[in-house]
Amino acid sequence: MRLLKLCLACCCVWALVGCKTPGLPSFLGGEDPDSLVGKYALEGLQDDEEAKAFVQSILDNRLAQIELPEDPDERLRQKEYAEKMITGEVLKAAHSKGYYDAVVTLRAAGGEDATGKNGMYNIRPGPQYKISGITAEPPEYTALLEGLELKPGTALESAAILKAQVELQQEIAKGKCYFSLKVRNRVVLDKNEKTGSVVLVIEASEEATFGEVAFEGQETLKESYLRKLVKWRKGDCFDRTKIDSSREAFLGTGLFSRAEASLPETVPAGGVVPVTMVLKERAQRSIKAGATYYTDEGLGLVLGWEHRNFFGAAEKLTADLNLSLLEQSLELEMNKPFFMRKDQSLTLKAGIERLDTDAYQELGIGGGLRVNRQFGHHLTASVGSDIKITNIDEESGKKKTFGLISGPSSLTYDNRDDTLDPHKGFQARAVLEPFVDAFGKSDPFLKMQLSASHYLSITDSLIWANRVNIGSIAGSDSDSIPATERFFSGGGGSVRGFAYQDIGPKEDGDPIGGRSLTEFSTEFRYKFTDTMGMVAFIDAGQVSEKISPEVTDLSVGAGLGFRYYTDFGPLRFDIATPLTDKDTVDSNFQVYISIGQAF
Repeated sequence: MRLLKLCLACCCVWALVGCKTPGLPSFLGGEDPDSLVGKYALEGLQDDEEAKAFVQSILDNRLAQIELPEDPDERLRQKEYAEKMITGEVLKAAHSKGYYDAVVTLRAAGGEDATGKNGMYNIRPGPQYKISGITAEPPEYTALLEGLELKPGTALESAAILKAQVELQQEIAKGKCYFSLKVRNRVVLDKNEKTGSVVLVIEASEEATFGEVAFEGQETLKESYLRKLVKWRKGDCFDRTKIDSSREAFLGTGLFSRAEASLPETVPAGGVVPVTMVLKERAQRSIKAGATYYTDEGLGLVLGWEHRNFFGAAEKLTADLNLSLLEQSLELEMNKPFFMRKDQSLTLKAGIERLDTDAYQELGIGGGLRVNRQFGHHLTASVGSDIKITNIDEESGKKKTFGLISGPSSLTYDNRDDTLDPHKGFQARAVLEPFVDAFGKSDPFLKMQLSASHYLSITDSLIWANRVNIGSIAGSDSDSIPATERFFSGGGGSVRGFAYQDIGPKEDGDPIGGRSLTEFSTEFRYKFTDTMGMVAFIDAGQVSEKISPEVTDLSVGAGLGFRYYTDFGPLRFDIATPLTDKDTVDSNFQVYISIGQAF
């Protein structure tokens, strides 16, 4: 039985190495205990809470950037200099909210006073200036001002004026092909009337179209592939947003460390603008090596190799070798972008594996393909075909060899802000996979699975994460379904607190899996420094021999975890205990160590 899992891993990546030691919290000696954040109070602007909150944010931000030296004399000099500099920053912040007659004074304590403060910034704001009028220069654009949110009589705030600039520029650019277009502002204050007139100045060049695109700096990538990344065609209306989108597309491939557009300074004769993409390729090959150790499995070894431009058009070939007492596997995968169309890719894979779990022993070989289609930024779909010949020896004594042919299809929506450490967003995935056994040992069956996870930022430091996973197998009874395709639950990736595959139907004490699956998880993640955090979680799951997912006999586990945040993702350490089924489990707790959040 799988009782306690401890994992120690080391990994090195050739050509993609980049390590940095993050700062440590104050109790480990990494954070300055004399930080000035929170050591200065702000007084004034009581009648304008929004403006006061804005100025407070500027004050806190500037204080957070100050690092004082240890030498007492130099420390005092730099502290006094910082106080004067911040006085000017606070005054600018007040001006930006329309208080142009504001006066800011600092009452420094010379050290911490009885309240723990080093000083007080006092703002005497005076009246808030209003907008007396808005004009455009040249006057031909005056009619467009009516559509702006900026109106006479409203507060003369910098943010509102800058927003109006953007709105006006977008409106002017509609249906036009300007080579260059800039909108800036000029504000004239009337100190007597406490108002300001806003002039929006438009600088527009003549219109142009895209000409030929050329490439510089590429060494191994085919030009035919590079052209597919360009977001315009020759003769299209000139649009700088298309250049920015193209640059993002080049960098998004991971094949370039630099992608810049070289343009002429002015529009050439005829209005046709040639564009040269200046590129710098990154290293295209990497290897990785890792070692793992589990208390019940012994030493393991993980080796990997990757080539991100195998045939010269960004084809990615990966090879992964996994060697441990539980699993020995070798998998090859090739991904080809732009397969038949720009929003489509082709994935080919082949592998061989041997598994030895508490439920079964498997020796299998197989391969398959996937055609992947991207619909917008967040939605992807995939259809494909797999074939696998597998020999399964169950703990119950049943031995069978299957020739499984399947046609998996999936639909995925993902708008999470980070895959390894999400703070907000939603992910949902639906998978439908029909199976046929070419050897006739299993009746045809259909495997369906739906999973979803949601992440909510309650505060900047507190994240509430939730996950649900349900599955069902129809068309055949459990005995006829290969053990490798049945549902199992329990372990670090499902219900923590229970051993791997330990939830669900059993025979002679060994798990046999089922035809339906239900799993729920909720987790609160609190980050108390930039690099340290804690989590509290509850997981629940049930595996049943019935087709329909059930919640009548859930196995529930709960626990606490520690997170250490690095540049490549959080290091996870969780300890969990079962809240139910305590009489049937072999251990009162489980420990999990890995990279990335649990879900």
